[in-house]
Amino acid sequence: MTPTQGFAGKFAQFALSNRTATGLVLALLATSLPSELSAADDYQLGPDSKVQDGVPQGTVTKRSWKSEKIYAGTERDYWVYVPRQYDPAKPACVHINQDSPR
Repeated sequence: MTPTQGFAGKFAQFALSNRTATGLVLALLATSLPSELSAADDYQLGPDSKVQDGVPQGTVTKRSWKSEKIYAGTERDYWVYVPRQYDPAKPACVHINQDSPR
């Protein structure tokens, strides 16, 4: 065995034990986090997220997209929000939000 092989072998053992130790530490941290840090299913919207008097309400339209060429068989739903004050004769701003209908 050459010195290089010996070093590589020891390094591989160290890397494996280091990964194992890191995994154990992460597992312990994840199980010991307080429940307050986990997502709440009873989240309530604040007043700024609710319908406000005097603010024009737009429309939300659900659409579907199916790919046959790229990632064949992939189907996705998406929603398009159009503000009430939208004028097709003028340029419009675009906001894209992924992974949520809202």
